[in-house]
Amino acid sequence: MVFVFAPVNYAVAEPIDDIVAEIEDLYSFADTDYEDFNRTSINAARAKVESLTEAQLDEIAGPLVTSQVSEKYEAYYTETGVNLYNKDEWDQLITELLAFTYNSNTDTDQLKTDIDNFRAKFSPHFKVLFGEEITMVDLARLAQDTRDQIRPVIGLVGAGELANDDNPVMIEKMTGYLYDALDTAVAQPGNEMFQNKFAELGWDKTLLVKQSEILAADIDPDGDARRSLALIAIRSETTPIADAVLSMGEQPTYTVTIMGEDASQYVGWYSLDPDVVEVTPTAQGFDIEAVGTGTTELLAYRYYPGDGTDSEPLIDWLARFNVTVEGSAILYGDVNDNGQVTTMDLITLKRYFAGVPNTTIDQENSDVNASGGLTTMDLVILKRYFAGVPGIVLGPNP
Repeated sequence: MVFVFAPVNYAVAEPIDDIVAEIEDLYSFADTDYEDFNRTSINAARAKVESLTEAQLDEIAGPLVTSQVSEKYEAYYTETGVNLYNKDEWDQLITELLAFTYNSNTDTDQLKTDIDNFRAKFSPHFKVLFGEEITMVDLARLAQDTRDQIRPVIGLVGAGELANDDNPVMIEKMTGYLYDALDTAVAQPGNEMFQNKFAELGWDKTLLVKQSEILAADIDPDGDARRSLALIAIRSETTPIADAVLSMGEQPTYTVTIMGEDASQYVGWYSLDPDVVEVTPTAQGFDIEAVGTGTTELLAYRYYPGDGTDSEPLIDWLARFNVTVEGSAILYGDVNDNGQVTTMDLITLKRYFAGVPNTTIDQENSDVNASGGLTTMDLVILKRYFAGVPGIVLGPNP
């Protein structure tokens, strides 16, 4: 909502570019692999604004025509002789204002055009409602200050809740947090011209949130667009995790920082290739282990509603990064050369010594005692290894 106040001073182009860049940066956190839960659902919701019924428009925009708003239009009429208030135009102004966050246009020029067209069309209304002292520079500063206030408004407790709450609760809380961030930003030095503007109109946070939710229920009944917007916002405030290189058998731990706070205890972990990196849920959280050579992607995701049963890691991810697992040139015991040592390797080696046709093995990996040659002693050692005989190691003796 903070992006679309219509300022009077149109001469300054740079702040428009800043606002467009801010929006584009936010949408860079949209998931390109699962478009239905990102740009597609968001744009579908935005398109429905054009087909809202008159009854729906009345429910959304009507309550914002407070007595204070009416008085401002009447004062303007008394001063100019122009009756600026038009119900159809008002309905469009309010619905487009509340729906602006559903705009995920990827074309920079088109996004700038959309903002300019909105300002040009509704500029007279904003002069009546907010006065002529607010400029584009003021708006750009407020937008940035609002973004900066998201982290302190949410804090550690909120970050954990956003990672663990189910989708409806997450969506509701994110809406409230964004308005709280706006409230806090308005109180920052330099934003004095925005103070009391909503109060002068009879608009408070409760009313604005309620009308936003009514609109959302009409244009996004399944909640996919709001879920996507909330995920994008949380991802944008989740510190990226650098790609990692692990050794076979390594069990790393990673810190997930959301809104500047350590939220590692609240998230789940998911590996796109368990044959390379295996993730095992435990009573304490998740064990991550490099089990095979190669590269895979590791995801930290929203873990809800407390036990992860409703989570969808490929959609609910908050941070994702590549993990490359490197093994030694020889992985002793990996008889079938698949990057892992399992009981299948023992079975394969038994078949090899039994002369079973078409049984192929990796000669170097199968030389489990590193004697320089393959013998039945290697089969004996591998049997003892899987039997758990103490002191049995694969490869050169320490």
